[in-house]
Amino acid sequence: MILTTMAIAVTLLAPGKDSKSGDHVKLSNCLIMAIDDFEVPAQDAGLLIAVNVTEDGQKTVKKGTPLAQIDDRDLQVKRRLAEIEAVAAKQQAESTVAEAVAEKTAAVARTEWENAMEINAKSPRTVSDTEVRRLHLTFERYELEAEKARLEQRIAGLTEQAKRTAIEAVENDIRKRRVEAPVDGVIEKIHKRAGEWVTPGEQVARIVRMDRLRVQGLLPADEYSPEDVVNQPVVIEVSMIRGGKRVVETVNAKLDNVSAVIEASHYRFWVEVDNPETESGGWLLRPGQYADVKINLKHAR
Repeated sequence: MILTTMAIAVTLLAPGKDSKSGDHVKLSNCLIMAIDDFEVPAQDAGLLIAVNVTEDGQKTVKKGTPLAQIDDRDLQVKRRLAEIEAVAAKQQAESTVAEAVAEKTAAVARTEWENAMEINAKSPRTVSDTEVRRLHLTFERYELEAEKARLEQRIAGLTEQAKRTAIEAVENDIRKRRVEAPVDGVIEKIHKRAGEWVTPGEQVARIVRMDRLRVQGLLPADEYSPEDVVNQPVVIEVSMIRGGKRVVETVNAKLDNVSAVIEASHYRFWVEVDNPETESGGWLLRPGQYADVKINLKHAR
């Protein structure tokens, strides 16, 4: 990141020469930059038990790839416990046994109470008042038992929801113990190794996206306006060594934007470009390279 910042400063202070014709302008000393260049941090504190990548500037890792793992065994235990409790609560919420038993017992108690009332209606005081009240209270008790069973079912359902939420919370904490690639890119630096302790926000690795880069340069403000070049086709030319020989590679793109601010008599412009892969599996363009940019002018001169 420091080298990239220094290179930008050099570009702004020392714009390249330009050549021009009636329909285009060609600018040299344009800097190729990474759009996405991340220092990937740890999100939680803990012991690094694995670092899964190496500093390989050629091999691309995909977004979401686990770069490193912080010890999460305590959280795995919490998740398993919450899952068991959620299953138990679900089974209780779905069980109607207690309610059915209470309802059937209440029905029997009601019949006994009503029979006693009928007997007394035909032959007063055959069943004592105390026995009638006892039978009535027994019937009401079992009705309340049935209502209690229904209430416990509803509570068990809510308990299951709470346990499922607890599982989500633990899984979120587990994800925080994984250090993952935020973009597709190459690993440029490993800051921490397995066996080291990390704290939240501490840098673990640096990843640079290579499949799409930015080319930035300076346009003379006394000769051109942003309207002359914005959204115009451009050809990016890069000189490089390949097979022991110097070659010039070209990539076509479109000029994305021009700054509204004039800096040292120049407009800063940038082009975002899809970076082609080479036959050997590497990348054609590299952050930190310099390129010539040929811009087709909107208004021929």
